[in-house]
Amino acid sequence: MVLTAETRELEKYIEDIWQFLPIPVCYINAVHLIIAVGANFEKFSGYDSEELVGMELETLFADQQEIKKIEEEILNSGFVSNRVITFITKEKNEVPVLLSATARKDEEDNIFGYFLSMLDITERKQFEQALEESEKRFSAFMETLPHTAFIKTSDHKFLYINNAMKKRFGIEDWIGKTTVDLFPQEIAEKLVKADNKAFIEGYHIDEHIVPDQSGQERTWESHTFRIERENQEPLIGGFSIDITSKRQAEEALRQSENKYHLLFQTSPDL
Repeated sequence: MVLTAETRELEKYIEDIWQFLPIPVCYINAVHLIIAVGANFEKFSGYDSEELVGMELETLFADQQEIKKIEEEILNSGFVSNRVITFITKEKNEVPVLLSATARKDEEDNIFGYFLSMLDITERKQFEQALEESEKRFSAFMETLPHTAFIKTSDHKFLYINNAMKKRFGIEDWIGKTTVDLFPQEIAEKLVKADNKAFIEGYHIDEHIVPDQSGQERTWESHTFRIERENQEPLIGGFSIDITSKRQAEEALRQSENKYHLLFQTSPDL
């Protein structure tokens, strides 16, 4: 086959793309030996091209079972996309990557090689780990909090409640239900009104009398607030403190003061 000037120019163009792709790429043959690598594959792996060419692909990954599953999938379907696996650099550093590969086939549909690319997801993994740790801390804090706490959507559907809220009201099935679904109408209307104020103003404090699971009326100091979310509608968060004893003590003190004030006013003594 005689290569035309246009064909040679096209091949040179493809080679330039291959070498300057911003992610590690390589080409392997049918028995999984590396045939060629892009410049970023050398930089990423720590090996130079002379060391990489002829190397078995499996030796570059930590989980041999997983890489074999990937190879089987390529053999069956012709490609894999965004499979998480751990790459081992020359310095023995383990790097999480997203691996994608496409098989090259001849006219008889036989695989004679594979193009493979990887994307370093170290930062994403670190973010996921930090998020997981943050969620664990949040959960540990909220589940030991002695006050009731919740998170709702803007239309008052519960997304989260803590243990204290379950125990105080004796309701197990909260998630996905609204305030109106779970509380008597008169109480629900007041709670919804407080939520709406918090959603508009950003923060709202109110008092509500709501019966606990035994039916005893309790006075709650409720703090509700808007939770902003990027590119999503804000949520409503809140917590309530049982101030029944405080209000009872204040009422007892008020009655006592009124009693002594009445005695003082009606006493014949100076």
